[in-house]
Amino acid sequence: MGLFSKIKAGIGIGGAKLEIGIDTPVIAPGDEIRGRIILRGGDLEQQCNGIELMLFQKWWTTEIHEGHEERTGHQEILDTIHIPDSVFTIAENSVHEFPFTIPLRADISPESEFELGASADIPGAIDPKASADVSVDFNAEPRGPGLTSVQGEREELPERPYDNDSGPDAVHLTADKKSCMLLFRDQVEFFDTTNGDYQHSWEAKDLLCACIAPDPDQVLTGNMDELIMVHDRLNGEILTQSEPLGDYIRMIQPLGADSRFVATNDSGLVAIFDHPSLEQIVILKDEDDEMNEARGLGVSPDGRRVFVSMMESTACYDAYSGEVLWEQYDMPASNGAHLDVSPDGRWVAVTLSGWGICWLDAANGEIGPVFEFIGPKDVHWPGMIGDATFWEAKPKFSPDGQRLAVNTPVGNLNIVDGSTAELIWEFERSKGMSWISDIAWLDNNRILLGHTHKRFTIWTLEPLQWEIDTVL
Repeated sequence: MGLFSKIKAGIGIGGAKLEIGIDTPVIAPGDEIRGRIILRGGDLEQQCNGIELMLFQKWWTTEIHEGHEERTGHQEILDTIHIPDSVFTIAENSVHEFPFTIPLRADISPESEFELGASADIPGAIDPKASADVSVDFNAEPRGPGLTSVQGEREELPERPYDNDSGPDAVHLTADKKSCMLLFRDQVEFFDTTNGDYQHSWEAKDLLCACIAPDPDQVLTGNMDELIMVHDRLNGEILTQSEPLGDYIRMIQPLGADSRFVATNDSGLVAIFDHPSLEQIVILKDEDDEMNEARGLGVSPDGRRVFVSMMESTACYDAYSGEVLWEQYDMPASNGAHLDVSPDGRWVAVTLSGWGICWLDAANGEIGPVFEFIGPKDVHWPGMIGDATFWEAKPKFSPDGQRLAVNTPVGNLNIVDGSTAELIWEFERSKGMSWISDIAWLDNNRILLGHTHKRFTIWTLEPLQWEIDTVL
């Protein structure tokens, strides 16, 4: 990377980012807090000397001073752990996950609050930090060591199963679903979904997101140069581009049938834009100092509401006024990642960091069913740092909303009921030949999977059985 990128990383821009995912959203005193530290590489390679994770107990005391109540906050460090045991390199745009377990004492006070705080030691840069609230149920009985984790036994692989850039990173369908668009870091490819035939492709630099534009003959892309671009769908010619928007353009999605679309950047911006002028119309969420960027993005079927999952909450915005219609801070809806909206607009399915999917009522944000991944194992291979998997789960509703397809972080695929979250079927990674990076439903009985090794497959769903149609 150049000098400018190094300067940005030195002041905390474009550098590594830290997150805390808790696998045990509600625990009892005496239980174990289990989760994972997620360290995401920025736009240059950096060295990490380790990560410190602390469990804080916080409480308030009240005193009367000159006839007025004065509250004073206190905190105590209950435990500290260091992850991992050695220095390691954070590659550009890499993802590292480190599982952790911290016991919660049985004698804690019900008047206290609890929080996890993490900090990564990165020489020459502002150390990234993260925090997460721990919800304690003082009326619950402890489940005992090991019973709070939804992960299975560790699976040892002989070698690294894929390269981080071996996507496609995303799969999109044209409106008629006769063509699919596969997004790679530096290339966009189109294939016929009826027979798998290659159609055309074009190159574009440092892509992070793309979608079919409101004009179906055009494609919208976002990239690491902080730009939104409009391309000719056939040859990739750049028809227009935005001014730099201050950080990587991470997600982009059209708003229904009109000419608007919504996009996000890594500094927390979520905004509505016009197509094809790329004029910024409404800011739903402005950039913030906490770098609380959007991690999941969805749009209601009528295009009037935008749903955004972030580290601290999941929120619903009016796409015209920018008003916050509701915001859900409670676990497990906080610390969300990718999300999808059901075709009838009733549900929002939000990925929970590393362990499941939470349903939220799209009307008010109330927490509904929760699906915990069934069957995945912690995966490890020689030379691996922590328990890193590159792709997060990307839930996708079927066109009729009856089913939800979920690719788990270790390569399996689960099909669950679209409203009850009950498991219908589990598709093992070995049958798909590689990790699943993204999902698109062709109809209620056929599903397209993007894989590692630059492959996609189309499958037909029969009762409790899958048959493969196309491999490329």
